[in-house]
Amino acid sequence: MGARQDRFDEWVGAGLLEASTAEALRRYEEEHGRIPGPPSQTQPPPETVAPADDGQQEGRPRALALVGEILGYFGAVLAITAISFLVSQSWSSIPIPGRVVLVSVLTAVVCVAGVAAGRSPQDAAQRLASALLLATVVCAGWLAWVSVDAAGVRDEAAALWTFSVATAVAITIYVFRRKALAQLAMLAGAIGVVAMTLETLDLTDRSVPGLALTCLGVAWVALGATRALAPAPPALIAGGLVAVFGANNMGFDDPTRGLALAAGVVLAVSMLALAVLRRDLITLMIPGGIGLLTMVPQLIEHLVGGAMATWAAVLVTGVVLILVAVRMLRAPRSD
Repeated sequence: MGARQDRFDEWVGAGLLEASTAEALRRYEEEHGRIPGPPSQTQPPPETVAPADDGQQEGRPRALALVGEILGYFGAVLAITAISFLVSQSWSSIPIPGRVVLVSVLTAVVCVAGVAAGRSPQDAAQRLASALLLATVVCAGWLAWVSVDAAGVRDEAAALWTFSVATAVAITIYVFRRKALAQLAMLAGAIGVVAMTLETLDLTDRSVPGLALTCLGVAWVALGATRALAPAPPALIAGGLVAVFGANNMGFDDPTRGLALAAGVVLAVSMLALAVLRRDLITLMIPGGIGLLTMVPQLIEHLVGGAMATWAAVLVTGVVLILVAVRMLRAPRSD
């Protein structure tokens, strides 16, 4: 069992398995005789005799891990609060090199703490590591902003550099740790890069920003659906919401309002259809439903006008969503 257990620990450390899942797999393999179980109780070696309070011994590391996770979050809140106060009181009086050193040290401390927490197979430690590495992305962006500010770069160029550095750090973290928070940090950074690129190129008029966000969201959903981004549910939900938000923003431009809203409704219906047809994409129900509820009334109001028609559209949308839900609940469940 030692060799197989080492592989399980390796997979847990790489973020491919949760610790609880690895333990369940070990028990399953032992029960079916694929790997040897613990030594027989008839002739136990003196050093392997289990203590009388084995249940307590097993529960103690989990309790300690949970306490450690809570302390880690509490310490992070205290540190962030203290840093915010100190920075607000003395930031203007700190020389530029001192600012760079201060933020660099903070970024390094948070990053090292996140990497150290990620080496533990405990679920609590993995959650804490994800939070600390997300904070690392934020600190890296702050460091980039301080650096370009020291170099005299301002406005859109500084913001573009800040988001680019934060996105690059998020991508690096995600390559080694395919977790939901790292994935969401990548998406947030990508949104910032797209927005600042459009600002730099002065392409903020009409429906260009909304179209760009819609394309980014659709691409993110496609990557999640093909499992290029894992875990898939956060990619489907977050990407779908970005696409819906972009389509809704296109609807604010009067000349193309009707066309943009119609395209947004088609996009929302497509998400709902995929959620019904493919159970592995069921989380698309969330952005699809939100998109339908936000854009159908606007489209009806734009085409027909009047409160009665708008609320009739809301009623029809609600009935459609109920029918879709009933259809999904009646579908046979897979194993």
